[in-house]
Amino acid sequence: MKKTWIEIKGKLSEHSPEISESFSNPATQDEISHLETAIGQKLPDSFVSYLLTFNGQNHNNNSVTFVGANCLLTITEIINLWTLQNDLFGDEPNIEITENKIKPKLWDKGWIPFADFMGQQRLVIDLNPGINGTYGQILQLWAGQDLEDDEVVVAGSFEEFSEKILEYLQKEKITISDENIIEFDDFWLI
Repeated sequence: MKKTWIEIKGKLSEHSPEISESFSNPATQDEISHLETAIGQKLPDSFVSYLLTFNGQNHNNNSVTFVGANCLLTITEIINLWTLQNDLFGDEPNIEITENKIKPKLWDKGWIPFADFMGQQRLVIDLNPGINGTYGQILQLWAGQDLEDDEVVVAGSFEEFSEKILEYLQKEKITISDENIIEFDDFWLI
């Protein structure tokens, strides 16, 4: 996974040096242990490997994104957002929809956010999938989304997600908007 993310950063430097330069230094093993303790769950090895390569992005000025309008979160931001979501929605009853790939909930403690756009949309690793889902699948969530739809899952794992991003960068199947947002030609990410 480390090699994949180093290649992603390298390809980004060709297309958008600002995005490439926004990648944070690697997380430490202690920081990752703190994250796993805070969320009460073990993270997939591929995500741990990513964090040991880059601990999210430095996006304090809110002008640097990564995929769609989403910024990669640091460990501290992951913990803060996960805690906030659990405080706000953790005790909510299930939504009255048919369970498909994800749990029929507004929020599940098994959803670990790793990218976010101003609280409006986010990418999460799903550690508690629905009956037709896969442990570790990547979800794209936003308010009003059809949670029964298969398209809520954008990749079967963090590794698949990462490899797909790299593939699109290598094949130049991207557009970088005037706002420095990466848009993928036919990969459903907003």
